[in-house]
Amino acid sequence: MKKSENFLLLPSYPETILAFRGNLIKLISQKYNVYVACPKLSKDMKKEFKKLNIIHLELPLINFQITPFRDLYIFIKLNLIMLRVKPKKILSYTLKPNFYGSIAARFQKIDFYPMFTGLGTFFEEKNSNLRFIFNKALRFGLKKSKKIIFYNSGNMETLLGLGVCNHSQATIVNGSGLDINFYKTKKNNDTNNRKKVTFLCSARILKDKGIVEYLEVARLIKHKYENVQFMLLGWFQKSKNSISKNFIQDYIDKGFINFVGYKEDVRKCIDECDVFVLPSYHEGMPRSALEAMSMSKAMILSKIPGTKKLIKEDKNGFFCEPKSTDSLLKAVEKILVDRSRIQNFGDESRKIIEENFDDKIINNRLLEILDIDI
Repeated sequence: MKKSENFLLLPSYPETILAFRGNLIKLISQKYNVYVACPKLSKDMKKEFKKLNIIHLELPLINFQITPFRDLYIFIKLNLIMLRVKPKKILSYTLKPNFYGSIAARFQKIDFYPMFTGLGTFFEEKNSNLRFIFNKALRFGLKKSKKIIFYNSGNMETLLGLGVCNHSQATIVNGSGLDINFYKTKKNNDTNNRKKVTFLCSARILKDKGIVEYLEVARLIKHKYENVQFMLLGWFQKSKNSISKNFIQDYIDKGFINFVGYKEDVRKCIDECDVFVLPSYHEGMPRSALEAMSMSKAMILSKIPGTKKLIKEDKNGFFCEPKSTDSLLKAVEKILVDRSRIQNFGDESRKIIEENFDDKIINNRLLEILDIDI
């Protein structure tokens, strides 16, 4: 049944829409016609969109590329989409949709709700002139945003400190949330009688995901311990932080890691591991870590703002310092010297997710922020 008002969602990556926002979209669609403006969809995604009555509008808004002329074209096309859809509200996430969406929405006087799932490397940009211009433009766009949503207090404080937003706008949610019945382990995680311990890192193959440190720790551990396996799940991406396929292949050829590439459904890979590792340099709220915790895995995460709520030190895993191979190595060895604790760590991870990160809790909070009464 067609509703009288429209809602527009602005993401960067089509692959994340249904996996991360599917249940939220189902709720919003009870009151609004839902439009999604994003890059081209796969055939399978088109079918899923049709089932959910989501209207897709193609917008090549790729988050990791900065190309002035192409971005100008995208900005114009985004404005045309808004004029056509006339949305009552817009929810965007990741930096580029937040940036261009906020400016376009302000010009067209549309209720805009940007979500900062993380700040990424751009806020570490060394070019002070470029950073100054970007901050000014972002401040202009966000000034009229209804609410600005963050995944952690660290990211929020950064933008507040830059004067990009104000306290009355800023609010925090515990990530995107996840379906805890979908992400549930199918095996007993008891490693007391099992000799081999398997570590898994799931991330884009980028330096700032801590991949280099993870590979180096795999090399060091494999020389020192027996019955240990390191898995790497992820995909290559064009970026200034990219890691070459040849670099990864060297570690594969020497038997230090098992590279499984990209998987649309990561549950089987997560279930094969005992310990999940993400030594990232910065995160908003790492979805991959939430999935692993929901599937009852012991955890090793870098100590950054986006992971503070995910680790109870020595209860469900350990923190390591970002950009530190030595710190990650010590955390891995803490797991290996007392393997009997892995099951208890995994049980505690699941408990943390059930109490704080169930998408029913998160989505109800988002509906409240978006001022949508279902």
